[in-house]
Amino acid sequence: MQLTTNQGKSLTIHTSVGTYSRYAILTHFIQIGEDYIELINRYIKPFYQKGDIVSISEKIISLCQRRVIYKKDM
Repeated sequence: MQLTTNQGKSLTIHTSVGTYSRYAILTHFIQIGEDYIELINRYIKPFYQKGDIVSISEKIISLCQRRVIYKKDM
């Protein structure tokens, strides 16, 4: 597994309430219907430390929950 920052983005973010480090976690290509709890256990849990904040895009959650609208259906 690999921790990285998004290209062109800073690893450290300074806000009015503190300084944070952020990492994008490289995964496989997520497919419709995958179990997002399993994805968390597989990709996030090995790196997670107490106090960390985890953010998962709505796009990934939508795929896992099979809430996909195909372009042809729009």
